[in-house]
Amino acid sequence: MLFYVFYYVLASVMVFQGVQLLGERKEPLGIVPEEVVQHDRFHSFWGWYLVVFGLAAGVVGLLSHAFPGAERLLKVFLWEGLGSVVLFGLAVIFGGRKIGFMGKPTASH
Repeated sequence: MLFYVFYYVLASVMVFQGVQLLGERKEPLGIVPEEVVQHDRFHSFWGWYLVVFGLAAGVVGLLSHAFPGAERLLKVFLWEGLGSVVLFGLAVIFGGRKIGFMGKPTASH
């Protein structure tokens, strides 16, 4: 039973994190000066990947309750989900916050 709780929490976290990344493309969290912009490809790739994989993991989890044969897929999705979260964490630490200069001058004081 605890396995299912952990599994569904992981799938939910992946979906929520992916939705947050997709939303951050349009309205970044925190204060970002007008002169700089974050790269869009990082947010698009990881956002869609996490949302799609999290939803697929949730569907496989629900199907495993109705079809006991699908229960073997749960461990595959669990390990793939944990690996994806680790890779996403490393990508955030080492590559997600690269800021590029847009070239807009600021007003002089």
